[in-house]
Amino acid sequence: MIVRGLWYSIVLLCGGAVTGGCAEPMLTTLTPGRHVTLFSRLSPDKATPVQLEADRTVREISEFLGLATPEGQAQVMLFNSARAFRAFVERECPQQSGAGAACFQRGDTFVVALHDHWSSSETLKFLRHELSHYVIASHFYDIPPWIDEGLAQFFEMGTPYGRAHPACLGPLAAQLRRERQGVLSHLVAARPGTRLSREEYDQAWGLTHFLLKRPGAGPASVRRYLEQARSDKDALDLFRAVFGQGPSDLESSWRAHVLSLSAQDKSR
Repeated sequence: MIVRGLWYSIVLLCGGAVTGGCAEPMLTTLTPGRHVTLFSRLSPDKATPVQLEADRTVREISEFLGLATPEGQAQVMLFNSARAFRAFVERECPQQSGAGAACFQRGDTFVVALHDHWSSSETLKFLRHELSHYVIASHFYDIPPWIDEGLAQFFEMGTPYGRAHPACLGPLAAQLRRERQGVLSHLVAARPGTRLSREEYDQAWGLTHFLLKRPGAGPASVRRYLEQARSDKDALDLFRAVFGQGPSDLESSWRAHVLSLSAQDKSR
């Protein structure tokens, strides 16, 4: 989810409160690229691969969805600790306080903030997730949360796109085995700006994966949906107009898709 219109001061940033001094040393390493500038405390030899992955992610997501790469550059703030990251987000973007990473906008500038995790692969997963929000928000506004978060989770896995998401698939399959029909209509009807529950995040990934892999749908249909989605339109009618069937009509096929992925995953 993108938060827009917030005050933001870029340069070399502290991890602590503005008036209380820096809790950690500043983000002193600036690594510019074509689409993303990285601010971090990494040594240049470690910062460069992260910046290159960020540039590549922006380019590959744009190509997958058939979009032009965003104009300008995103500014990625990579903090060494969760504490420094939280202090920054609480100060600069309190609406996203408590999130594991954040993406917000001020004017024409998009800012991605995150912190180092227990492994480089986990850090890059968070980076790709937030850069997905950046790419989508560069082209579209006022979109439903299911498609915004569904795409972010789809893309955070990296290339080749379309692999099952291990953190979403198991819980979602278990959820579908115990819940009755009607899940998708509720998910699709959620208005822009709505915070999804953990279960709804999993559903959003599953629905997005289903639509992108479904014959006759794919990236072009998802892009058309993004182009037409607005909060003043009926969400269920729009879904039906773009994808040919309403959420309730697709639910059985979607459930079968998710459970088939789960069965394939267990057989490996």
